[in-house]
Amino acid sequence: MINYIYLLIFVLPAIFTGIFTPYFIKLVRKKGITRPDAHKPGNPQVAYLGGVPLFLGATVGMLVAAVFFSEYWIELLVHYVTILIIFVIGLIDDLKVLKGEIKTILTVLAILPIGVGALLFRDKIVLGRPWVPIIGRLRLTIAYWLLLPFAIAGPANVVNMLDIFNGIMPSTTLLIFTALLVSSTIHGSETGIILALIWIGVLVGYIYYNMYPAQIFNGDSGSLMVGTAIGSIALLSHMEFIVLVALFPHLLNGMLILASFRGFREHREVKERPTTVLSDGRLKANLSPSAPTSLTRLILLVGGDMREYEIVLTYILIEFVASLLAVITGGFS
Repeated sequence: MINYIYLLIFVLPAIFTGIFTPYFIKLVRKKGITRPDAHKPGNPQVAYLGGVPLFLGATVGMLVAAVFFSEYWIELLVHYVTILIIFVIGLIDDLKVLKGEIKTILTVLAILPIGVGALLFRDKIVLGRPWVPIIGRLRLTIAYWLLLPFAIAGPANVVNMLDIFNGIMPSTTLLIFTALLVSSTIHGSETGIILALIWIGVLVGYIYYNMYPAQIFNGDSGSLMVGTAIGSIALLSHMEFIVLVALFPHLLNGMLILASFRGFREHREVKERPTTVLSDGRLKANLSPSAPTSLTRLILLVGGDMREYEIVLTYILIEFVASLLAVITGGFS
């Protein structure tokens, strides 16, 4: 019986998101809510606000899970409120544009539901007990709580920073959620299994519409929220170290960008991109000294000019290796 319920919390969000997204694309295009695709010749206009179908799909999954797994309603509620906060922040940024520093500070606030939940429901939400390879579960106190504010803001922002090409966000995070699912199964964390299955379902239903050539962009409401979901699951299922390994490509890209800018900067404020688009549609590393350094720029410098989908495939391969290493290292916890 339980296996069929697991299947249900995966299938229903996938079906809802898969059906709703094309209708939403038509709606936002009709209302003129589009953004130019900067990595294609002519900068074609693409529907925006992909975070909306992602959020609604996750809502369906949470409701189904709350019905069949009522014993986990606190964990589900805390996770849902956390992604809701980030979704709203991202949506405001999509429509009004927030400064990079302000947006980053606001994402830190999303840790509040988990922190409050840990204080009020100590038997349900236990923080500071991450699984670490070979050592097993640690018991951390002061150091853990000092780093806790970055446990949500970190994944949210690094996933957002890498959401630059068609399909790169849903494809790479699908691998991360799959790593979380496998690791949760190994460690017997039903909370991790439930939440990972919901997000895998949501992304499976959505990914087709964001893959090359994208019919809809995720927006900050989408990429920030999905990154937040990764961080939230890590905390609620004690998978912090596993997520740290799985997010390595995103973290590396984020560190390179932050080092280039010497701080946070909204991507709309960037005057020079790390890549340039050639007349045949291929992407080339921008050799200008004032162009920001990013993982994509390094890939193009090493591998030469590529088409957009080739870069995305390269990232998928890198993320596959990172997620596999995350599962392997998690298996020794």
